[in-house]
Amino acid sequence: MSFRELASLALRSRAHVLVGTLALLAALFAAIHRQTTPPWSRYQDDPQVRLITPTLTGEPELCLTCHEGIEQISDSHPTDVFGCVICHGGDRLSLDEEA
Repeated sequence: MSFRELASLALRSRAHVLVGTLALLAALFAAIHRQTTPPWSRYQDDPQVRLITPTLTGEPELCLTCHEGIEQISDSHPTDVFGCVICHGGDRLSLDEEA
């Protein structure tokens, strides 16, 4: 093998290592972003956990964290008195869409 062929082979090997390293870094950043960004934050302008404690039950609920914009459905059933779980069921403390 000539010097030129060896140099070309070394350059291609370095390029493959560089591309592989960049791909691994991109995958790492994507995984970190997925783990640190809760799904419900995509649906809010100002993502934050929204806790209510209905006076009827006195038990905290996190429903409005994901179900934003439905704070007051009915005048006869205000959310701050009834909450959500008393009628709709579900896990009142879950921030996971599988719950």
